[in-house]
Amino acid sequence: MRETVAYITSSASLAAYTITGLVRHLMVTTGGAITITLPAVSECAGEIFTVYLDSDGGTDITITDAGDDPDFTDITIADEDHFSVFISNGVRWMYIQTGAAA
Repeated sequence: MRETVAYITSSASLAAYTITGLVRHLMVTTGGAITITLPAVSECAGEIFTVYLDSDGGTDITITDAGDDPDFTDITIADEDHFSVFISNGVRWMYIQTGAAA
């Protein structure tokens, strides 16, 4: 299976994006606030996903789950060059790193 990177280059008219298919890395480069929804945790055991805010420009990214992990708490990325990395164990989403790119 080949992983892909998806780019959101203008979210001004896009308020939400759901990660699907082979997308494992999502980069948001410009636009307004957007909510990113992770795939169903039960379908992604062992999978790692990265969401990265490349350029801020007033953009806030809210990352949420598909509603199947009762312990998941939404995460907001509000600063340029910050990212979050998530892994699924098939039951829960765990974020293994959130912070600034080195």
